[in-house]
Amino acid sequence: MTTAEHPPSAGRQPSARPALSQLRRARARFLAGHPLPADVPDEVAAAWRRARFHGVRHDSAASFEGRAPQRPDPALLEAARPVLERLGPVLDHEDATLLLTDARLRVLWSAGHAPRDTLCPDLSEQSVGPNSAALALRTGDRAEVHGPEHFLDM
Repeated sequence: MTTAEHPPSAGRQPSARPALSQLRRARARFLAGHPLPADVPDEVAAAWRRARFHGVRHDSAASFEGRAPQRPDPALLEAARPVLERLGPVLDHEDATLLLTDARLRVLWSAGHAPRDTLCPDLSEQSVGPNSAALALRTGDRAEVHGPEHFLDM
């Protein structure tokens, strides 16, 4: 979203991102069906519209636990296993979660401290709306989506 890393062009200043509190208010307006303020970045507004188009419910309080896990890609998991086995135990002592997804953003492996009922097996924008993983896949670069830039309440 607004923090996708793209090197600034020569002579061009990186755009300042609106305060998250402004985005929170804009998101509330959008979810209530009101027009968005002009200062909402185009890519944020477009992501919210895509989520709505795909039928993502912003207020879904349902746990993701009931969703069937994806069948892991054995070749991908085998290639990643040495790194995952080193990182997994480290995350037992951190307030973080590490996920391995396939190219379609289906979670194949996870470790860390995220509550199990909040882990979603599908991080595609069509399933959960805008998120860091979907943005990174779309842009081919490191990306972060913060707070109200997401479509989901949780």
